[in-house]
Amino acid sequence: MNFDIDALLDLWTEPHTPGPQAEAAFGRFYTDPVVVNGASLRISDLVDRAIALQHTFDDIDREVLELAQSDETVTVVFRLSGRHVGSLNSSAGIVPPTGRIISLRIMDLLR
Repeated sequence: MNFDIDALLDLWTEPHTPGPQAEAAFGRFYTDPVVVNGASLRISDLVDRAIALQHTFDDIDREVLELAQSDETVTVVFRLSGRHVGSLNSSAGIVPPTGRIISLRIMDLLR
């Protein structure tokens, strides 16, 4: 399997307009619905999350930490970093902008 890691990361760092085109791009990698931290989300929810994340960071940077592939799965661990300029919706609640550089570590298991 030849996995397109750049296309996956682009989903989270490149601008999107909500709608069928963005949902189709996410649908290349994610099922609908997809389970995220135990919650079932629609592809449109992922698009909304990506747009919100892009408004959270200024000068977003991405770094692949791990990439493991088999015939049926791909596991990607990556980091998104940037200046925290917008509210961040986290499992601990809303984090108001700090102006500091912050990093998020993300792990996707794709089947």
